[in-house]
Parts: sequence; C-alpha cells; structure tokens
Amino acid sequence: MKKVLYIFLCAGGFTLSACYTIKPKAYMIEGHITHSSDWCSGVAPGPEYDEEERNPPPYIGLKLYIKCGKVNSTKSKIYTTTITDSMGNFKLKLPVGNYIILQAEKLKKPTIPKDDSYCKWDSACIIKNWSEGDYKFKVDDKSNKKINFDLRRHCNWNYPCMRYDGPLPP
Repeated sequence: MKKVLYIFLCAGGFTLSACYTIKPKAYMIEGHITHSSDWCSGVAPGPEYDEEERNPPPYIGLKLYIKCGKVNSTKSKIYTTTITDSMGNFKLKLPVGNYIILQAEKLKKPTIPKDDSYCKWDSACIIKNWSEGDYKFKVDDKSNKKINFDLRRHCNWNYPCMRYDGPLPP
C-alpha cells in the first residue's frame, strides 16, 4: 500500500523533485575576504598603512554572487549568493565543479568609458577583467575548500585597463 501511495504522490506532482532529481553531494566551502586600497595622494603613509597592507581589514556585509564555470558571462546564471559576516567570512555548500565569485557590478557586461585628454581605456582589457570575475575556484571531492582573497580599491588615476597621462593629486 505504501508503494502505491508513493507512486501516486509522485505521479500527482507533489514530490516530483524528489522522484526525478538526484541532488549532487555538496561540499562545505569557507571563505574570508578582505579589502584594501591604494595610497592615492597626500603625505607618504606611515607605519599604520604598512600594517594595513600586511593585514587588510575584513570586508563586512559584502554580497557575493556565485556562478558555475570558469568565465563570467551574461548568459551564465547565478548559482547562489552569500553575504560576508562581521569578520569578512562566508560559508557555502557547493557540488563538485568550477565556480566564479562576482560582486554586483560584474553581473552586467561592463560599459567602456570614453577616452578623454587624460585617460585612455583598453576595452579588451576591461572585457577580460570582467570575464575573469573577482575570484575563481574549483570544488572537488577531496576536502573542504578554504578561500581567501583581497578586493583592492584603486585610485581614480590608477584603474586597471586605463592609461592616465594627467597631473597627479597633491
């Protein structure tokens, strides 16, 4: 009787996902994200800046988007999201595969800035940086994965993919 009832429930659509989909085994991924920035102007930084460079602070409350694959694309779907905690840490459970971590601004294809008298932009470089995402990693069945990376903020005259030929700030 139980077997007939189970078949009826599956055929009726109540538990179709349990009947037809096998969930892949997921592995725990732990991560820690920090943030740092270039020294952009003013008097040369002191020892406290050097210490922050060696030990950047945690990136708190950052929403991360995780996509499957090795390359970011507008066609690839977001697999899951997570937010860093008060220590810059996050945890995910993911099946075996390749993944790429993105911040919100990398979900859409980048707009190439227009050149001006000081800034010359390399569009191929911008597309390449966008497609590489913020961090790539692979989950395998061997062990838990630990991810650590720093997100660096650049000076407005020192962006990646830009050549700046103007006056530097005082």
